Amino acid sequence: MPVISAVLEGPADDPDALITAVRALGRIGDATAADALKTFIQRADLPADAALQDSINQGARASRDVSWQIRLATAEALKALGAPMPEIAEAYLADPRAFVRAYAERISG
Repeated sequence: MPVISAVLEGPADDPDALITAVRALGRIGDATAADALKTFIQRADLPADAALQDSINQGARASRDVSWQIRLATAEALKALGAPMPEIAEAYLADPRAFVRAYAERISG
């Protein structure tokens, strides 16, 4: 677990790595990871978006919102570890995106 927790403490420049680390900690099920996740979710430098791949090199930068994925994955992991923070998921219950609302409802319910 120290290696996975180190991903959460390192640079926040790869949202997919962060989400993977968060989910791994939740699935491992060691409740001692809850503190690392609670510290992680409070970071001010968590990415809000991620660049999409530009396979045809058009030069336009397209991005996708990842903040909801990071926050809800963390809420889900904390719930699995017995240290829920329902306020994280509750913030997304009125999200305009149905899939985000559904994920939030599943976590908060």
